[in-house]
Amino acid sequence: MTEREPTVGVVMSTYNGEAWLAEQLDSILKQTVAPDEMIVRDDGSSDATLQLLRRFAEQAPFPVHVLEDKTNVGYARSFWIAFGRSTMDYAAFCDQDDEWTPDKIAVIKAEIKRSRPNAILHNWILRDDATGSRHEERGFARRSVRGPMAFHFMFVHRGCALVVRRKLFEAWLHQELPIEFGFSRVISHDSFATLLCNAAGRVVCLPNRLLIYRRHAKNTTPYHVSKDAREELTAKMSQIGIKHDYEVAADMYRYYGGVFSAKSAEDGCGEACRFMGDFCSRRAARYLARKRLYAATSRLEKAARLTHTLLKGCYRSPRTGGFGAAGLARDLINVVRDPAGLRA
Repeated sequence: MTEREPTVGVVMSTYNGEAWLAEQLDSILKQTVAPDEMIVRDDGSSDATLQLLRRFAEQAPFPVHVLEDKTNVGYARSFWIAFGRSTMDYAAFCDQDDEWTPDKIAVIKAEIKRSRPNAILHNWILRDDATGSRHEERGFARRSVRGPMAFHFMFVHRGCALVVRRKLFEAWLHQELPIEFGFSRVISHDSFATLLCNAAGRVVCLPNRLLIYRRHAKNTTPYHVSKDAREELTAKMSQIGIKHDYEVAADMYRYYGGVFSAKSAEDGCGEACRFMGDFCSRRAARYLARKRLYAATSRLEKAARLTHTLLKGCYRSPRTGGFGAAGLARDLINVVRDPAGLRA
């Protein structure tokens, strides 16, 4: 019996995007291999966005479902709602203001057929509307397949260049996204998707530039983060590695460990959630050990605590929740420094 070919759907959220949307929709129509479905949720636009979407749905040679909702819930929740309505095996997140290269779906489908990944990450070309310039962003130099936690815990790949396997997310799709640690807002859809795929592994990174990523004055997320935004983003974490407030880091990992452990029995994502829950628990314990190391008041006490931290496995590979050789080198240097200097 011939195995069914996996399906790929486009998942988009729009909001007052009439200035850019037509180009993006046109680029989807021009795909050499069409997507199997497209789900678009409008987040309460007040311009001509919905008219453009309705016209597109009528002329597209594949099913297009436009979710018209006057309620503005923000881009992260809006994307998540649209993702939940998709019925395809894989979802390609799509921003309203970019442009796909004609071979994007063809390349994605070929890779899915080849490796059945949990996620595909690819490169893009940056277009700056202010200057009219285009340049190729540095990205993946060659194709590779990454295992669990091959990326840093805080790594986020841009949603517009991310394709994910839906089954991995089924247990999460009909509930709210988790609240981001330290803030009252939900975590972004692409941040959460990257986290879960990083835990699951089988993440394919492609060197192909399958997207023209447009930057303009009204982008929802800034490309180069401003000083104020950077300070807000790191508000809860700013002391880590500077004033050695490792308890904050431990709190963060305990929080995310609880988020993922709660889904460890679910079909589809259970293995990845158990892995991430265990990873976060180990990481939290190791940050508390580091806190005790930096609380020591003499070199002898520091040396004893560093030895204990080493024997506890705190400097194993970052992929297993450790600090790695670089963390060990840093802590060794701090052990022989003037104790008073550690509190500067």
